[in-house]
Amino acid sequence: MLALAALGCQSQAPQAGGGTPDGGTPVGDAARPADASSRPVDAASRPPDAAPTPIDAARPPVDARTDAALPPVDAATRFDAPPMADAPPGGTPTVVAATQIHQDWGVGSWSQSTISVTGVQAGDAIIVLGIYWDSASPSEVNGPSDSMGHLSVAVDQGPTYVVGGTLPVIAQIYYQLGSAAGTHVITPPGLGGGDGDGTLYVIHVRGLPPSASLVGTGLSHALGTALPSVAVKLTGSALPGDFVVAVGGEDNQVGFADAQVTHAPSAWQPIGVQDDGTNNVPSEASYRLAPSSGDQSVSWTWADPTANVTTAAIAAFR
Repeated sequence: MLALAALGCQSQAPQAGGGTPDGGTPVGDAARPADASSRPVDAASRPPDAAPTPIDAARPPVDARTDAALPPVDAATRFDAPPMADAPPGGTPTVVAATQIHQDWGVGSWSQSTISVTGVQAGDAIIVLGIYWDSASPSEVNGPSDSMGHLSVAVDQGPTYVVGGTLPVIAQIYYQLGSAAGTHVITPPGLGGGDGDGTLYVIHVRGLPPSASLVGTGLSHALGTALPSVAVKLTGSALPGDFVVAVGGEDNQVGFADAQVTHAPSAWQPIGVQDDGTNNVPSEASYRLAPSSGDQSVSWTWADPTANVTTAAIAAFR
């Protein structure tokens, strides 16, 4: 069983910034207009068999949202477990610290503009996961960035579902193996202003071997009506001890204050969770060491009754 150690990641005062995409050249039309209209203010206004909301009729303007908002969170949220000894380089992978920040719908900026990952030792790893409604234009679709090195793409659904003209709810997993020692400043992706929202999760990992590499990924994305869950499966087989991360979530047509996303899925360890379905995109991020050879999969459920789009991503490192 892995645990989170209360070291390292801290948030800095807001500053402008955005990431650089890794792979895929965006093409096509912009995602959705800021003044588009989608989510009714109560479930009664939406018939049970309503079709999925098209991209050209997205969410209502900011001032039309009448759902009760949750109290704002002004600082990055930490999810820490009791301290444990550092794993030596090349030993059992250990999550040293985990941090999450969010951008609420209608705000147009992140709760913190950057995340500082402190205490990084040479050879550590940094993994950045996220679930977003990305309102960026095709030329702006991007990923997170790191001040001390390149973040590589494991999974990025942006070029497909933001640029591709459907509901732009996307999952991302970016990573850096063999990090340089020092403080790494992570800048989240731009989400296209006030109509974009989502949550970014960052974990600092120690103990992956110097030869570690990305060995498998998987993703899912679905549209529907009253979707109750999402699942994702790793393509290919894992080996015992592979370090596996995953993130999944949903968005809805009617604001739902407490989505109650599974946290954490069975046999997985939590990174963080976002349950605010009124102001954000409900999501959850988790990790584990593969317990045996073979398929790796994970699923999430929620209480949100009007989920009409789901997304998830998974990646394994060895």
